[in-house]
Amino acid sequence: MRLIGFSKTLGEALNSFGKPGRKDEALATQGLIQASEFVRLKSGRYNDEHLAGVFQIIARRPISDDFSGAAIRKKRLYLKKHYPVLYDGALRSAKCHS
Repeated sequence: MRLIGFSKTLGEALNSFGKPGRKDEALATQGLIQASEFVRLKSGRYNDEHLAGVFQIIARRPISDDFSGAAIRKKRLYLKKHYPVLYDGALRSAKCHS
């Protein structure tokens, strides 16, 4: 239920952030990373494979051909390296919701 509430909040914020054409991707990645960090804070491990499975079930259809635990990990590392402010925001938000 927390992930559903977060996704609604994130959707409302999409129009106030980022360059046109890129803001959806940046914020969607930030939300995904927040969910991954939330799981890590609660369980002590990232468990991205399980998180990918949960998202696939919620979507009720395949999200993409390459939506896996490895893809989530790759996005997390990329965001952390190239967009540290967004990554820090995702981590802070995960801590607030945990």
